[in-house]
Amino acid sequence: MPASPLVFDSDKCTDCRACEEICTFVHYKLYNRNKSGIRINVRWPEVTRAFVCHQCEDTPCAEACPTEALYVTMEGVVKFNAEECINCEACIEACPYDAIWVDPTTDRIIKCDTCDGEYSCVEWCPVGALAIAVPEEVR
Repeated sequence: MPASPLVFDSDKCTDCRACEEICTFVHYKLYNRNKSGIRINVRWPEVTRAFVCHQCEDTPCAEACPTEALYVTMEGVVKFNAEECINCEACIEACPYDAIWVDPTTDRIIKCDTCDGEYSCVEWCPVGALAIAVPEEVR
């Protein structure tokens, strides 16, 4: 069973980018949005959009990875093992949501790992623009 993906409400988002900041702090103990597993894209007059891993059930990114650097945990979370990565970027090409990118300082991929189920971005969003999707079987 896949992990619950995030739901983004563009009508609530104020482009504060607190989600990006807390993501980098939780993972790297610094504030650098280039390292964030979620990206907020504001291109006026387009609708604000969040780029974040949807934790797909069929995991095309992991399927495309020739070294299994991307793998699915027992909880259904798509995780990344940097030691196995050969920087081929096949996962980036395979992701249907444009939710994987390269860290410009390390040349390693970055994607949401759900903060091990804690979803820090959801917790710290001051306007409630991010939420955890509720699985259909729970509704």
